[in-house]
Amino acid sequence: MGGLFILTHHRRAVGSLLGLLMEHGDQTANVRCRVTHLQADGFGVAFVEASNEFLDFVQAIIDDLLGTKVHGERRKELRAPVDAALVWSQDGAQHDGRIINLSGTGALVEGSPCPAPESEIFIFLPGYTYAFTSTRPSEARGCSALVMHVTATTFGAQFINPSAEFRMAIDNVLRATHLGPGPAI
Repeated sequence: MGGLFILTHHRRAVGSLLGLLMEHGDQTANVRCRVTHLQADGFGVAFVEASNEFLDFVQAIIDDLLGTKVHGERRKELRAPVDAALVWSQDGAQHDGRIINLSGTGALVEGSPCPAPESEIFIFLPGYTYAFTSTRPSEARGCSALVMHVTATTFGAQFINPSAEFRMAIDNVLRATHLGPGPAI
């Protein structure tokens, strides 16, 4: 809610201001941003004096992309319905959950307790084979994730830079639910 990362080869100086026009569906909104950090594949920005209307617009985009308030074809495209075990950890504590919806970029998880919105957690998909040359299951592998929204019994998380092994685990979960290969990862 406070900024975003822009994938681009164009460079901007850290600290520089720029205007950002966001489009989603048939709506647009704009905000001023300050460049906060650079990476090889883009740069991060923080919103400057974002209005409540702009923040509502951003929340609507997040809700749409996570499929929490959207029904119909778009939700089917973004997330595949899944019923699979999941373990997530935060601050050294581990919790069990069930994946309800899954894609290459995130998951909707059911369980209790739920992490706080905007917190970073670590998600494990245990019990799947992760190596091309091995048929025995390896240790549970995981991925950092940002909690995007929380309800009383569910939370949506966006994966942060999932590894090839983790993407393979996602595909295994999707295949195990007889959905065939998952969404493009």
